[in-house]
Amino acid sequence: MGRHDVADLILETRQPIAFDAIADSEATGRFVIVDGYDIAGGGIITNAERDEKEALREEARTRDFNWIHGGVSREARTGKLGHRPALVMFVGKAGVGKQKFARAVENALFEKGLSAYMLDGTNVLLGVDADLVWVQSTQAELVRRFAEVAHILLDAGHLVVSTTNSIGLADFAAVQALIPDYPVLTVDINPSSSLIGSADLHLTGKESETDVITRITELLAKHQITES
Repeated sequence: MGRHDVADLILETRQPIAFDAIADSEATGRFVIVDGYDIAGGGIITNAERDEKEALREEARTRDFNWIHGGVSREARTGKLGHRPALVMFVGKAGVGKQKFARAVENALFEKGLSAYMLDGTNVLLGVDADLVWVQSTQAELVRRFAEVAHILLDAGHLVVSTTNSIGLADFAAVQALIPDYPVLTVDINPSSSLIGSADLHLTGKESETDVITRITELLAKHQITES
């Protein structure tokens, strides 16, 4: 699209937002897209699309409403640890270097004095998922359980660096639906360099560990998860 072009689009937000269709309310049926301090576009909302993850969002709402909190608040943990909790998901096919990079990032964050933990999907499969028998619906349950384990670690205030072969970029929406109160950043490793789907960072797997650490550190700072 060029400057001043008009199109009919379906937009998907990373976090829930309140809105109305333009036919119901002219004031809240309009939107503006802002890039930094610049206005990058705008439009009107004609209708809402069906939310395929609504069941997971309802599960998360029920869990969070009844969650029994400890004696340490999230704000107190953030102040003590010096960073906000967040999930950094390395996704991509097997053998592209996800585990190598995840381990390097975890170590680098830990050496900076941050509370980082690498959540490898294999460890979840060996424990929490040990009772699962593979059927057509198993993938959805794998994603659900992985997100719930991540949620507990995030509630403890950690920077969770995850890697798994059983959860791909297509499962990002399901993971995010189950942990809506925490930032989820995806790092897609694709040796072909073709950009498939949305991700916060695209890698080919040929980058050096130092380069990946630098880029993810900058990403965490950009999202105000860490100070630098």
